[in-house]
Amino acid sequence: MSASHLFDPDDQGDCVQCPLPAGNRIHRVQVKAPIGRNEARVSHLHPETAHAAAAKALPRSGTQKARLYALIAERPHGATVDELEVLTGLTHQSASAAVNSLMRDNHIAPMLTDEIDPKTGQRRAKTRNTRSGHAALVWRPTVAPVAQDGAA
Repeated sequence: MSASHLFDPDDQGDCVQCPLPAGNRIHRVQVKAPIGRNEARVSHLHPETAHAAAAKALPRSGTQKARLYALIAERPHGATVDELEVLTGLTHQSASAAVNSLMRDNHIAPMLTDEIDPKTGQRRAKTRNTRSGHAALVWRPTVAPVAQDGAA
């Protein structure tokens, strides 16, 4: 999730709203949204019916993502979308959309191998075969999960 704002210089020419350099007129700041966020994401420009629909869905928002994140975090070898589908009974479309949302919000990332890609010089992403035999990315949490009692 990213938030944008116009460059707002102070006396020294630095942006007063963020620590980014003054090179661009519009700054995009990466924001890590909470997994179980409970907010209606509707623009003020949308009609009243959109706000009513968002308010009705609000009690359920974020629970599917939180459930999938917990499943990924509890597995030391990560999880693929296909494995999450089997564990939860979700359709591919639902599981994939939730995983993509977790990835965009920087909660999960592909697990990397020690193998180096000769073209890019970067570590390769780990994959496992799905039920249909296709390679699928293995996802891992971006930070170590915190236990419920507050201990790491």
